[in-house]
Amino acid sequence: MFIVTKLIRIKYSYENELLNSLEKCYPSPGTNGCINIEFLQMYRTSDDAQYMIRMLWKTQQNYHTWLSQREEIETWKRNYILSSKSNATYMHDPLACRS
Repeated sequence: MFIVTKLIRIKYSYENELLNSLEKCYPSPGTNGCINIEFLQMYRTSDDAQYMIRMLWKTQQNYHTWLSQREEIETWKRNYILSSKSNATYMHDPLACRS
């Protein structure tokens, strides 16, 4: 399995609109190798909010295939994302080793 974690900071008052748009462009669990996706609020200030998007994929190739097919985020969305940071790692499935 392959985990991708993305932290994004969003300008205050634009987060609902932006998160709804992002949820629409991300894959649904069970399609294209995507196992699960979560949108979690990490913190909020008077100026911004930080969210974590965590995606669990069957393989790294599934993730890269989805990335290559995804349309770019529209310019207006980029204007309201203050910063973004991603991290990815493999996760060993302990059930895969059992016989």
